[in-house]
Formats: sequence, structure tokens, C-alpha cells
Amino acid sequence: MKRKQYSASFKAKVALEAIRGLKTTNELVAEFGVHTTQIGAWKKQALESLPEVFTANRDINAAINIATEAGRNVARGDGVIPGICRVPVCETKSSTL
Repeated sequence: MKRKQYSASFKAKVALEAIRGLKTTNELVAEFGVHTTQIGAWKKQALESLPEVFTANRDINAAINIATEAGRNVARGDGVIPGICRVPVCETKSSTL
């Protein structure tokens, strides 16, 4: 017998409903067709990984800032990505035919 595989969005939806606490676990079982143990496990996993969301967001913001600065440097003609390397991103040579 093949195991059911649930998408990440479905797991998040069930976990969020469990965290909200507006419905009992048995009501969630009836609504989503998932075992009570699974709902508890997804709820626990969601609560444990929640702080990482804000940490990862900070990393994304740092990456965006680096990319923005790189874009400014390329627009100025520097062609250098700050914080990553000091090698020009692209070399432009004017060629005359």
C-alpha cells in the first residue's frame, strides 16, 4: 500500500488551523482527513521552525541589498559586486570595425 504524500502548502494550512485553535483536533481530522498524530506533528514542526522564517528573511534582505548595490556599481561603470568579489562583473571593450 502506497503512503499518502501531502504538499507543503497543505501541511502549512493544516498546521496553521491547529495553531489558531479555533477548531478541535477531531474537527480538523474530519475536515482534512489527516490523523490526529500527524496534525500534532505538523503543528509542532511549524512552531519550531517559525523563528527561522524571520532569520531567513534577514538573510534575504541582505542579499537584496548586495544585489541593489551591485546594480548601482554596474550602472556607475564600476562593474564590481561589493562583499563578494573585487573582480569586474563584465568587461566592456569598444571595438571599431
